[in-house]
Amino acid sequence: MKSNIKEVKLPEIVWEDARGRVVAFVNGVEIGHVARHDFRPRGASDAFMVFLAHSDGAVGRKFAATDDVGSEDAGKARLQEMAYSALANETPSDLLGAMKVDPPAVRLRSMTRGDGNAIMVVVAERMGLNPALVAEATRQLGGGTVHPMTSAAIEKEASAMNDRLRVDAKRIAQANAYADDLKMLYGFAERKLPSNQDDTIRVNVQELSGVRLDWAVARCEGYSLTSDGISQLVEKDGKLIILGPVTYGQGIPCGYSPSNYWEQGGPITKRHRINVHYCRDLRDRNGLYIHASMDTHSFHGYWRGDHDKPLVAAMRCYVASKFSESIDVPTSLTA
Repeated sequence: MKSNIKEVKLPEIVWEDARGRVVAFVNGVEIGHVARHDFRPRGASDAFMVFLAHSDGAVGRKFAATDDVGSEDAGKARLQEMAYSALANETPSDLLGAMKVDPPAVRLRSMTRGDGNAIMVVVAERMGLNPALVAEATRQLGGGTVHPMTSAAIEKEASAMNDRLRVDAKRIAQANAYADDLKMLYGFAERKLPSNQDDTIRVNVQELSGVRLDWAVARCEGYSLTSDGISQLVEKDGKLIILGPVTYGQGIPCGYSPSNYWEQGGPITKRHRINVHYCRDLRDRNGLYIHASMDTHSFHGYWRGDHDKPLVAAMRCYVASKFSESIDVPTSLTA
């Protein structure tokens, strides 16, 4: 059965706006939208079917239209899915009411495959799909009458399409997260990151170590913390540096850790004339502690134990000279 659809006035459909939605507009007024990564043939599709209903009497409740087909065969299958999705017979009265459009006087009791393909010709031409797909759909308009899908079948098909899209969206999100990890690992961290978190914890300077101590030194040096939930970085003059003893390749350090690397902490020690030396621990005749002092501050007992590190003592002394006995550090930074 050939369709009597001659011309359909299409709404303007934006497939992805600034908020990642599929949106349909008529004369600049939004009449339907749906989230791009949770696409259900509703929103923009219902808006399109409203126009079909108003102009021809063929009313559809479900209609999915996308142009992200990977091959001609996939395109044919998608066109067929789209055509069948248009075979429902319920008027979307809520959209009609919102548009202040009277329901069509005549409703088709059912639509055929030919009617669906006629709709697809209009959509394919307007969306700039493969001309061969348009020609194939046009050729099928001369085919015989095919019983339309039931509402239950349409719902099942729509559900299957949504399941496929959800899987795709999950894989894309995983790939993006992995790519971000690689950017952090190898120092390609040039994108804008959120400012440091509001949640902080008060820590005594004598207990600072690891990434917390490095962050405190970065603060003293005029850096600010940024974090994207994957890695901590310090930022100064628009440049981002990985915070902590991060390595790449064959263990070559690329992170910012002045409490570990002399090439980073040494210049600070020199610049502020921080003196570091071992002292006898009077409470333990066999024990030693590291004493760090500078012109303005002198503190004892900055680091004890078998893993004594003069740089740790020096950096704690430096932080104490700026922040006194304690400092607020973000809770996201683990000791």
